Amino acid sequence: MGINQAIVRTTVTGYTPNYGTRWNNYTVYDTGMYSSTHGAITSNGLQYVGVGRASGTLYNIIYSVSGDINTWGKAAISGSLNNFNGKGIAYGAGLFVAVGAGNTTFTVITSSDGVNWTSRSAVAGSYQSVCWTGTSFIAVGSNVAMTSPDGITWTSRTCPAMAWNKVNHNGSGTILAAAYNNLTAIMKSTDDGASWAQIATPDNGAGFGAVAYGPGKWLAMGEAGTVRAMTSIDNGDTWTLAGDATVNAGGWRDIVWSGVAYAVVGISGTDRFMYSTTGNASTWIPVTTPIGPQSTYGAWAAITRWESKLMCLAAGGSSAGQTPNVIGSPPFIT
Repeated sequence: MGINQAIVRTTVTGYTPNYGTRWNNYTVYDTGMYSSTHGAITSNGLQYVGVGRASGTLYNIIYSVSGDINTWGKAAISGSLNNFNGKGIAYGAGLFVAVGAGNTTFTVITSSDGVNWTSRSAVAGSYQSVCWTGTSFIAVGSNVAMTSPDGITWTSRTCPAMAWNKVNHNGSGTILAAAYNNLTAIMKSTDDGASWAQIATPDNGAGFGAVAYGPGKWLAMGEAGTVRAMTSIDNGDTWTLAGDATVNAGGWRDIVWSGVAYAVVGISGTDRFMYSTTGNASTWIPVTTPIGPQSTYGAWAAITRWESKLMCLAAGGSSAGQTPNVIGSPPFIT
C-alpha cells in the first residue's frame, strides 16, 4: 500500500515511540492471502480493507467492520473466488479501488464499503499497485500505467517498459513508481500520471520494488542486492544508497512512514519487519512480530497506517489460511 503525507511527531506527552515492538493479532482464517507475490492493505479512516490471491474455497478480500478494528469479515468477487488476484489497493473519491494481475476479466474492482465489489472496465495488463493522489487513481504494472479520476473510468498512459511494482505520491504533486531494475529503478510523474520520465538510480545489483514518502524524503527498498535502501531529498530526481536493511531479512515489499519512523515489511528471512528512525534511513532495527518464527509463519507483503495504528497484512505462510492474516501496532505506547 504506501502512504499519504503524515504529521511528524517525535514526542507525545505521556507516550513513548513504539516502533512496532507491541502488536495485536487480528485473526482472519480461510483467506487466500497466502501467496508471497500478492497482498495489499489500505484504510478509508473508518475501516481497513486488504486484498490478496484467492484459491479454492478461500476468500481474496478481508475487511474490518466499520468503526470496529477487532471484528473482521471476508468477501469474494461476484460469487467466484478465483477471478481476482489482488496486488494493490487504495481509497479515494469514496471508493476502495483494487488492481490485480493474472486475470483479464478482473483487472480493477471497486467497493464503497469493502464488502460488496464491482468489476470495472480498465486497460488490459498485469497491475501491481495503485495509489490515490487526491485527484486521481494511478495504477502501474508490467509495462503498463493507467489513471482514473473516479476508479471507474480508466485511461491508458505511456510509460517506460518495465515491471513496475509499487506506486506512491507525496501529497504535493510528485508520483514515483519503483521497479526491479538496477540502474533505472524509478519513474516519475508530476502531472497526475499523464506522462512519465525514467530516473537513473544507483546500481545495487537488483533494483527496488517499493517506494514511499516520509518527512521531506523518498525511500525506496529492494528485495535483494548489495544495498537494499536508497533515499531522495529532491523529489526523486537523484538517489543515494542508504543503510543496508538486510539483517535477518529479505524481500522487502512495502514501506510506510508511521509518524515516528519508516517501517518496512518483507516476505523472507528471519525478521520481516524493520524500522529506521534515522533521517537518512542508514540504520535499521529488526523487530519480531507476534505470530511465531517468521521463517515459518508469514510473508508480510503489505503495511499501511491509519491515524495511530500500523497494520500489516500477511500474504504468506507454510499453508493457506494457517496463520493470522493481519497484525496491528500503534506507533506510540503509554
